[in-house]
Amino acid sequence: MAEFSDPENVYLKSRIIAYEYYRKDEKSLDLVLKQACMVLVLDDTKKVWKKHKLNLIHVQKYVYFDSRDKSIVSLSSLNTDEDEITGKLVIILKILQLIQRLFFNPKS
Repeated sequence: MAEFSDPENVYLKSRIIAYEYYRKDEKSLDLVLKQACMVLVLDDTKKVWKKHKLNLIHVQKYVYFDSRDKSIVSLSSLNTDEDEITGKLVIILKILQLIQRLFFNPKS
């Protein structure tokens, strides 16, 4: 997913901590080697970020492949794919780029 979102490795720079590093009911920034105020979290589950709510950017669950849960319609079953202009991942990347620009160059 990171390669798709940031193919030139400019913004994410392989700084992704995946689900398997956490308990199911709680996630934290304990694995991050930076101060919490320097970290943004993108997650589709709010309730697991009890200690770091201010760092969370809540995103809609991204479901490309079919699921056992028939109430969830996947992008593949709709015969759609991630669009380079209006796709969810592209929009998230644009938001992260804006946040980075404002953080590092607040006068621009």
